[in-house]
Amino acid sequence: MDSNREDIMEDRRRYMTAYENGSAARQLQPQWEQEETRRPRRVEQQELQPKVKAIQGIDLISALLLMTAIMATLFVCVNYLKVQSDVVQLNKSISALEKQITDLDKENDALEAVLENETYDLETVYQMAVGVLGMVYPNNNEVIYYNNESEGYFRQYQDIPE
Repeated sequence: MDSNREDIMEDRRRYMTAYENGSAARQLQPQWEQEETRRPRRVEQQELQPKVKAIQGIDLISALLLMTAIMATLFVCVNYLKVQSDVVQLNKSISALEKQITDLDKENDALEAVLENETYDLETVYQMAVGVLGMVYPNNNEVIYYNNESEGYFRQYQDIPE
């Protein structure tokens, strides 16, 4: 404290005694020179403080963890894109199959309409069976009769026509 006070007093004396005769204004010291003379340098204080070591980079464990996280992220992103591509392909195949089902339903409805409009008599059925399909009536020795002696049950959903 005493040294600061002495420095201030010395600065005041210098300004008071710096009187010049003549009409010219006195030349003041530049601001940076005044500050240098008033304040003692703090270099000594800075040198006394322990130097903090600057972190030059990251250590090996942190680098490995960072690389592992990056690789895991890339793996997840690539798999996500693959799954998304598969989903798009499956949607395209589903829409193609739905179109195919629609076409088959239309064809089926058209064939049913044709069958409903045509009437078949037994003679036409016989001619188609024998001529087109090559069917024949069975001989007497080829017919086997079945006699059901056990009394079972069955479910009847409709009446049998007479």
